[in-house]
Amino acid sequence: MIFLIIFLLAIILAALLPWSIMYIFRLKKNLRMIRESLQKIKEQDMNMRLSTSTFNKDVVGLASEINEVLDMQKDINIENEQMNREIMQGITNILHDLRTPLTSAIGYIGLIRSDKINEQKKQEYLAIVESRLMFLSNLMSELFDNMQMVDGKVESEFETIDLCHLVRMEISSFYDELAKENFEVSMDIPDISIPLVTVPAQLQRVIQNLMGNVLKHGTDQLLVKISADGVMTFANKVPDNENLEVERLFERYYTPKATRNSKSSGLGLAITKALVEKMGGEVNATLDDDMLSITVNMKKKN
Repeated sequence: MIFLIIFLLAIILAALLPWSIMYIFRLKKNLRMIRESLQKIKEQDMNMRLSTSTFNKDVVGLASEINEVLDMQKDINIENEQMNREIMQGITNILHDLRTPLTSAIGYIGLIRSDKINEQKKQEYLAIVESRLMFLSNLMSELFDNMQMVDGKVESEFETIDLCHLVRMEISSFYDELAKENFEVSMDIPDISIPLVTVPAQLQRVIQNLMGNVLKHGTDQLLVKISADGVMTFANKVPDNENLEVERLFERYYTPKATRNSKSSGLGLAITKALVEKMGGEVNATLDDDMLSITVNMKKKN
């Protein structure tokens, strides 16, 4: 009986052996094809995808997983390329923003040294040089703040403040500049205290950036509003807004081509968004005809 069983097993093994050898051969062939395809993808064409001629579910599954990884890598490469383009454009914009006022300041300094202009003109030129240098100082501050945000080095110490009082104080510091630019200012701020748990210094910077954006790109009208639940809105007229892409306002280095000038680095609103979100809030922008509204909703922390 034992010999019979051994004999039958030998027959079965003899019958299966060729199929086993063939299966291993095909498996090795498919693995070799996958390896060769990966080598070709790496060296020649990252858009290629793996294909197999086997019905083995494990090999097919492996090829499918590898293709998913390749697709993910492709998406990452596309994002990196887009980011690199944005960074290069940003660097170009910043170099332009640095060069223009610096060249202007140097030119006026040359005029001031001339003996052919009177003292009044010299004072006018000195004021212009001072304004150019102040712009450069503000630009360097924005670049520094941006790097701090990217590196995650901005500290956040929350405390309770009166939102209405803070906004009034910050807006009042811009009255001279608003008057100089002939802005008609309307303030709709409740005559009550609205307590808000926030980071005062960062919220001050947010308001300053929003006001700076108004002065750089706005005209004629400014409305500052605070709702009863603490939502801030800064609305101002924006001339020549046909090329303004509102959905891109908070991107780093974004500046509308039609309104591009030496006043903006394209960082102010990006820093604003980063600070607001760091404090647990959200910021949005809408354009209605020629009125741009930026809304800051500071969610109260428990």
